[in-house]
Amino acid sequence: MKIHRPSINQSGLTLLELLVVLTILVVLSTVAITITSGVADHARYEATQRSLENIREAVIGPANQRDADGSLLINGFVADMGRLPLATSEAVTGGDVFTLQELWENVNAVAAHAVRPASTANVDDAAEADAEVYLATGWRGPYLQLPPGNAALRDGWAAEFVTPDGVVSGYTNALLRTQAGADITAITQQIGQIHSFGANATENGADTGYDRDLSVLISSGQTTATEAVTVEVRNPDGTPATAVPADQIIVRLYAPDPATGLIAVTREEAAFTTSMLTFNFTSTPGPRVLRAYYDTGNDGSIQRASVIVPFTLRTGGNTRLIPLSIP
Repeated sequence: MKIHRPSINQSGLTLLELLVVLTILVVLSTVAITITSGVADHARYEATQRSLENIREAVIGPANQRDADGSLLINGFVADMGRLPLATSEAVTGGDVFTLQELWENVNAVAAHAVRPASTANVDDAAEADAEVYLATGWRGPYLQLPPGNAALRDGWAAEFVTPDGVVSGYTNALLRTQAGADITAITQQIGQIHSFGANATENGADTGYDRDLSVLISSGQTTATEAVTVEVRNPDGTPATAVPADQIIVRLYAPDPATGLIAVTREEAAFTTSMLTFNFTSTPGPRVLRAYYDTGNDGSIQRASVIVPFTLRTGGNTRLIPLSIP
């Protein structure tokens, strides 16, 4: 007896079909990698922008913080300390680098931020002390918080915001510079420029896309302010006082002492030759105090002082009138 077995049709992918499938998989993989890479680069670019903006706000405050008249208000490190952050030297493998460490650590051991009197113990010149004047000065950090688990500040492509001290392996770019654009070379220098050179880590102003250089440039116009103070000398009844050439009018500007975090006093003086005298000051912007004084006989004997004038010094030019009544 003959047994009939059912026939089984076995089919599979031909070589051509296999090549088509593999080609499709390669194309899909390439598209996926390209899309993923673009998303990652965009995230790194945005992270770099945020880091630079955080640094700028730590140094001089938000870009959109303005007074009622539209003038830019400066706060943060510059307002508290009367200067830009000093470069800090840090040891790394193969050498040293300069960092922005003063923004998150009081590495220079300056006075902590406080409202303090301009007494002899707190001013840079004891002869200019006035214990009736109070001013808030000193290091008020951390002005910048490092990301959790990080001991360094980096851009989105993991480049540290540092400048190498000479030739240091792994640190080829000077990302921290002076306000004038020179590379930082000493811890006594103030940092006024912070750079990131993008995905290719190469400085090139013509770069585009994610290779484009990003920077924070703090100009001298943002850290320098002038104040023209006019003192109106009056008699006790409010009428203009008669000038006495032997006498002297003094004006003092109280501001942060950049070296100590305490109080620095700038003194301007002139012979009392008219009832209206103008004095000019230059300082960093921020909360400051002015006061005028009457010195009889130009011998250092202060006879009368004006009211204490606390104010916020803004970038650019400022004017102020201080009445001073004399006996």
